Amino acid sequence: MKIARFSLAHEGNNPRGISAEVAASVGAENYREIMGSAYAPDGRCIGDVVIGLNEKGDLRVLVTTDGDGEGDHGIAVYPERAGPLAIEVIEDADDFPCPTRPADSPRVR
Repeated sequence: MKIARFSLAHEGNNPRGISAEVAASVGAENYREIMGSAYAPDGRCIGDVVIGLNEKGDLRVLVTTDGDGEGDHGIAVYPERAGPLAIEVIEDADDFPCPTRPADSPRVR
């Protein structure tokens, strides 16, 4: 399932001309997720979000960073967790799916 690319707007405005598309990401029987991608006017993917579950079954939203929608996800958000505990920074994508927190975080693993 896919929603074709469309122009985003906030209060009717989109000064940067950013567009988005949404799709169900189904990887065989192992993964069933929703993916949203944002694009610059030149067609570059500048942001990517995946909504799914982690290995424990917790709701997780993965987000790319640095304006690189084709890159590895840099942040994991857990909407069911309380406030500051909801965000984890993924320091090394090679270690994914085991995100860690920044050294100055009070929640370092």
